[in-house]
Amino acid sequence: MPARLIPPELWQGLPFGHPEALLDFLGTHNDWHRALATAFSGVPDRRFDDLVGNLDPHNEHHQVLAKAMSLSAPDDFSRYDLSQRQGWVLFQQIHALEHVRLRQQQIALGG
Repeated sequence: MPARLIPPELWQGLPFGHPEALLDFLGTHNDWHRALATAFSGVPDRRFDDLVGNLDPHNEHHQVLAKAMSLSAPDDFSRYDLSQRQGWVLFQQIHALEHVRLRQQQIALGG
């Protein structure tokens, strides 16, 4: 259940270009997606180990999650360049807020 996972707001402070921080983020991020996928039928459980190089599958997963939770579509996460500092910072800010929104909706739905 996402309410028991590390708060996604912490992702907003992840340093750019720090390999250990990236690995930690990828692990906790996958835990979040796994918990959300198992909570809603029809949502595949996917890993996003290649997130920095390929944001399209991640973006599609967020679209599916939002639809399954009766939410409006999220921001297009595939447009951020995570190899650049500005893209990384903006992605982490917007992405963390989207996970907060998903967490709040899951709680509202009784999850």
